[in-house]
Amino acid sequence: MSQTNEPPLKIVEYNIKVKWSDGTEEIIPKDFYDDVKLDEGLQNVVDGFEEEAIDHLKGKYAEEIYGQQEQEKLNESYKQSLANKKEREIDDSSEN
Repeated sequence: MSQTNEPPLKIVEYNIKVKWSDGTEEIIPKDFYDDVKLDEGLQNVVDGFEEEAIDHLKGKYAEEIYGQQEQEKLNESYKQSLANKKEREIDDSSEN
């Protein structure tokens, strides 16, 4: 049996792709798992990425949601102000 002089086959690069529940797919950036020891397990890498991605989205959209709530309060206040103005106009016209 002859043996070759080639080194054993080694993985030199890999990508981890996740599929989200909404159907979108994303490749986990290499810098996210480069420092992870293989014995920590792939599931830990994916779980950590999921948590980080969700936290990022919460932070990103929290301001938009807060701004939307503020806008709704302003709109409601404006509507109430118009109603109060109309009521005063009706009261003033009925007094004349």
